[in-house]
Amino acid sequence: MDTQNPNTIHVVEIEAAINYWRARSPSPDGFTLAPELRALAEIYALMAIGHATEAATKEVPSKAMAAIEAYRADQAS
Repeated sequence: MDTQNPNTIHVVEIEAAINYWRARSPSPDGFTLAPELRALAEIYALMAIGHATEAATKEVPSKAMAAIEAYRADQAS
C-alpha cells in the first residue's frame, strides 16, 4: 500500500503477506504452516474476530511484524 500509516497495518497488507509466505514456504503436508504464516494467522484472526481493518503496529506480535517486514522488503526490491 503506497500511502500506509507507519503506525498501523491494514488487513489487506496482512493478507498480501500471508499469500507471499504461502507461496514462499508452502505446507509440506497440507496442514503444517511455516512459522511466519502461524504468526500472521494469529493477528489476522484477532482482526477478523474484532472486525478490525487495521492494527496498531505496537500491538502486532514481533514474529508477525518480522514476517510483514520481510514481505515489505521483498516487495520494495
